[in-house]
Amino acid sequence: MPPKRKAVVLEDDKPVKVVEDVEVDDDDDEEEDKPKAKKQKSKAKEGNVKSKKTPTTMKEKILHLLAKQEKLIGLVTIKKILKEEYDVEDNKANNTRITKTLKDLSEEERDDFGKIGGSYHGGDNSVAYQEYAEKEAQKEARRQFLELHKDELQCPHCETWNDEMACWLGEDSVARGGKYRCKDCNKLFYTWISDYDTRVGHKIEYRYGDGKGDYGRNS
Repeated sequence: MPPKRKAVVLEDDKPVKVVEDVEVDDDDDEEEDKPKAKKQKSKAKEGNVKSKKTPTTMKEKILHLLAKQEKLIGLVTIKKILKEEYDVEDNKANNTRITKTLKDLSEEERDDFGKIGGSYHGGDNSVAYQEYAEKEAQKEARRQFLELHKDELQCPHCETWNDEMACWLGEDSVARGGKYRCKDCNKLFYTWISDYDTRVGHKIEYRYGDGKGDYGRNS
């Protein structure tokens, strides 16, 4: 039963009479307290979630730091970051733990960890691995390009691909590359000893000094 209390009846904002034994429902006060209780529980829950996200074990710390890297990193860098961010001292005991943890992670099938040679990354979707994969794709494209044109040279004037031996005129005047004449535009071009494997010619001879006089003729 709700408690009974005295109530004052007002008329034109002035007290008229006092009514005895009026029942007062305290549920409204309880209802007002409920949202506060919910908020407190919510904050407590958020605190628990945040605490769970904080890495505590060596494995969690390594996975956490790898997820933030933009490039593949090696063991030395991992130790350095562990010391800077997690106060993991560089000593024999910790070094053994780090090495063992990396070994264990390498043997697991995970999407948040990977190893390439002696370097590590935060999984195939990490920034570090994506950058690595892109560079590898570029290398492969370059390899295929060179394989396709392994016996050819590209004229720097008209970009025509020439059979190297068919258009070769001999060494250039400074013996730092070859001299060629394009079959299409009939202009001379040269290869340089410094970047011969690019398979793309130059309009002038290889430069080995500081002045313009160190260039050969380009016609």
